[in-house]
Amino acid sequence: MKLTTNEKIIYGVGLGLVALTVYIVINRKRKAKEIKAINDILDSKVADPNKDGGQVIIQKSVYDKLPDGKFPLKFKDISKKVYDLQKALNVKYSLSIDQDGKFGQSTASALCKHYFGSCFTDVQSRLYEIDNNQLTEIKARNN
Repeated sequence: MKLTTNEKIIYGVGLGLVALTVYIVINRKRKAKEIKAINDILDSKVADPNKDGGQVIIQKSVYDKLPDGKFPLKFKDISKKVYDLQKALNVKYSLSIDQDGKFGQSTASALCKHYFGSCFTDVQSRLYEIDNNQLTEIKARNN
């Protein structure tokens, strides 16, 4: 049986919608796990895996190899801009989060607690992304 052009289009659109639905479901589950992990740390249900006994500050040679990064900064990004964010948070709020250029859970926790002022259940909208204006604001507060 030969398919008409309209039938091919309908099948193609149908397969595309199925693939998109599968992608959305998988991505939503992954994000939910990340949000739960951060909330567990913020609620002190589990220890912060990044706190193994001392602050990490990468050497200049390692910093130079980091990508520049782009805004908005997102959870799990690794870049010089994330390093700058970590440094600004440490200076402004007298923290000792790792300055390793990795937007991990300790950076996310510090943003939630100190910059945004409170933590809430759905942290994704305010915690996973930091734009250039927000980074500039944090740096400006250091003075």
